[in-house]
Amino acid sequence: MKDYIKKSWIFFIKLFWIFILGSFFGYIVETIYAYIISGGHFVVRQGLVYGPFIQVYGLGAMIYYILLLKTQDTKKVFIYSFFMGGALEYICSFMQEIFLKSISWDYSGSFLNLNGRTNFVYCIFWGLIGIAFLKIFWRFVPNLDKVVSSKKWRFITYILMIFIFFDITISCIACTRQNERHKNIPPKNSLDSFLDTKYPDDFMNKIYNNKILIINENDT
Repeated sequence: MKDYIKKSWIFFIKLFWIFILGSFFGYIVETIYAYIISGGHFVVRQGLVYGPFIQVYGLGAMIYYILLLKTQDTKKVFIYSFFMGGALEYICSFMQEIFLKSISWDYSGSFLNLNGRTNFVYCIFWGLIGIAFLKIFWRFVPNLDKVVSSKKWRFITYILMIFIFFDITISCIACTRQNERHKNIPPKNSLDSFLDTKYPDDFMNKIYNNKILIINENDT
């Protein structure tokens, strides 16, 4: 039983680092993409208020690792990634709209889009990212065994886990509070006042510059 728990914890730590590396990789990809489409201007693209992370890519990397662990065929990886990436993008868009009352992308009107949450072209991108994961990212994964077994790196891992948990939590509540502000809901407690002061609209709009808040007519 102890061996099973230990192996499960080691696997979890490895998944955590894959999430971190995938999120950072996504930040690099999105930054380059935003730089190109903006005509050579640097645009911040982050999924969290602190740090160069876009968590949807981190989740994608974890799914790739779990489901494509034994798949080395390039064509199969592309096909699997095509559908898995599209499904992940759809689910993340749906969850963001339901829980945070906002959207960060809308492909409505594009070729073969699905409710504006994903489309054919971006599914192709996900397929290509899957191949990149196989050919490039995969080479770094075996080194994670050293990270997991090293006491120094294990300490760094725990610190980073705490930071990411805080980053995700504060990002969610700051986004929720921003949505409340746009509905003209005054601060209900000291936490809301803190969020209004520490994470005002100017700050949030700089971080999430492609986010669109969803406000019903009944809320205005």
